[in-house]
Amino acid sequence: MFRMEFCQVPDRINVRLEGRFVGDFAEHARLLIAESEASSRFVVDLSEVSYIDEVGEQVLIWFKEIGVRFNADSLYSRDICARLQLPMHLGTSVASREQVGTRHSARAVATDNREALFAAEMRPRPSNACSSALVASCPTRERLDNSK
Repeated sequence: MFRMEFCQVPDRINVRLEGRFVGDFAEHARLLIAESEASSRFVVDLSEVSYIDEVGEQVLIWFKEIGVRFNADSLYSRDICARLQLPMHLGTSVASREQVGTRHSARAVATDNREALFAAEMRPRPSNACSSALVASCPTRERLDNSK
């Protein structure tokens, strides 16, 4: 899945990418940016991108060559920006976004005990410790067959 959102502000056009920036999706994004007359005004936010393939990387390098700047708040997106040497936009930081309440990478917070218990149950556990604990805590089963 891939999503691309545009938001025009007076001095730039913010483009938020979300999902897998791969193949045809990346080419489509390139065509959308190429059709614009003001490509150097674009700021592409990669914070919600989960995966970028070789085609996506080539498109990001092309974005860099035409003057696009980037935002990256996640570890993956920061790594991509560093590896491809993408120019960062300095106008928006994580802290300023948190103040206005538009954090892209926020996780849902439990609002009652049921959600907290469900979140605790879904947390990954080490399999060896769990199976040892289950074996140690299970009562011995009686044989169901009556033949002896």
